[in-house]
Amino acid sequence: MINKYKTKNLMLKIIFILLLVVCFLLIVFFCFVGLKNISFFDGIKILFSDIPFIGNFFDISGIDKVKLIIIKEIRLPRIILGIVVGAGLAISGASLQSLFKNPLVEPYITGISSGATLGATIAIIIGSKLTFLGMGGIVIFAFIGSIFTSLLLLNFGGFSRKQSSSVFLLIGISISLFFSSIVSLLMILNRNKIENIILWIMGSLSNASWNKVYIATPFIIIGFVGLFLLSKSLNVISLDEDVAKSTGINVTKSKYLILIFTSLVTSVSVATTGIIGFIGLIIPHIVRLLFGYDNRIILPFSAVIGSIFLICSDMIAKSLVYPSEIPIGVITSFIGTPIFLYLITRINRD
Repeated sequence: MINKYKTKNLMLKIIFILLLVVCFLLIVFFCFVGLKNISFFDGIKILFSDIPFIGNFFDISGIDKVKLIIIKEIRLPRIILGIVVGAGLAISGASLQSLFKNPLVEPYITGISSGATLGATIAIIIGSKLTFLGMGGIVIFAFIGSIFTSLLLLNFGGFSRKQSSSVFLLIGISISLFFSSIVSLLMILNRNKIENIILWIMGSLSNASWNKVYIATPFIIIGFVGLFLLSKSLNVISLDEDVAKSTGINVTKSKYLILIFTSLVTSVSVATTGIIGFIGLIIPHIVRLLFGYDNRIILPFSAVIGSIFLICSDMIAKSLVYPSEIPIGVITSFIGTPIFLYLITRINRD
């Protein structure tokens, strides 16, 4: 029995390392492919030139400056932001599905995306020129809107003995519908801005920058670490709250912390990229199907697979109607819908 457990752990570690290698190889490959293709050797030199110690072995003096800008300032930040946001949405979805014991829950069901959309819509309509830490007005307003929604949800939807998780979800859905109706009204009153609003809502990595990467990454790392530390408690809570209490777990506190971390991750993800659907919904399902129901395993695997899924979807979005670009939310929905229907059918059959 012990040997079987050790073998399983070893296999999981090997698979996880292989997924990390795949993710790294995709980063390298996607840096070379685009409107202007860059040779493998030039790309490798550019990518590794800024790495401490290693960079000294790569001479980029003879490489066209345009290629340097394309990789370092356009493609690489876009890919890194996709990895960070993909991981964030996947771990948020996995945590919320376990917390609410509901396979249909995703990060946006709490209303955070609607709050961010309302903030972004207001910024687009007023043409906000506000900047902070290199962030434009749309990102700032979207982040404020999502954080405001999170605080509203925590205030009105607090966990208690008298209030079930389903009530909490209903409050989130109500907030989402309310904000969505305001966005619809604003779009009707400002028809000349509808296209810009819709494009933001559909999600995109086209406006990625290092500033967005620097802002999003710390929040999502904090969220991941917090959720991973709570994953053992989440395992017990998702099985039986009474058992969790009997083992000394503060269920209410754990639920609040999980919600705070998922809200933080979702807020910064939506603020920087818009609404990108299905990642937080289908990736946790795929991971559970392949690796089981232990959140200590689900979270890291969801993070890596979510990252791979998002950057691959982004490459499709850039290439499908080349040289134009499709919003990435369209691609994730197009790919995610049949996968989700298959997973739900399989779950019901089992």
